[in-house]
Amino acid sequence: MLIPVSREIFLPVIVWSLALGIISGAVYDVFRIRRASFRIPGTRFFRGGKGRADTVLTFFEDILFSLFCTFVFILTAYRLSYGLPRWYSAAAYAGGFFLYRGTVGVLVMRSAEAIIGAVCRAVRFVYRKAVCPVSGFITR
Repeated sequence: MLIPVSREIFLPVIVWSLALGIISGAVYDVFRIRRASFRIPGTRFFRGGKGRADTVLTFFEDILFSLFCTFVFILTAYRLSYGLPRWYSAAAYAGGFFLYRGTVGVLVMRSAEAIIGAVCRAVRFVYRKAVCPVSGFITR
């Protein structure tokens, strides 16, 4: 049995799904920035290969993000279209996500990588200028 689509809910469902897709893209950037900034010792950049700890953490982050997206999509369906998930709602949600990732998400990640690089250089500078001479003095 097909349930007809009313004109009153079509546009709000599309707009809200698109907006929530964009918000989901922003939430995913939080996980991407964590992956770029907080590498666990013994993983990718420390040993050359991808370590188990980083892989397991990424796995659980992806599950958490999937549950978040599912919850948001189902809540939208119940709130706006009487509990009926519509294909155009899913398409608008995915479109909003990929629209964010292709535009603002690129800028956010480039900015985050630049900030992370600057902080790492500052920490290395302080380590070389302050910590290494003191530790050399103490060991002598």
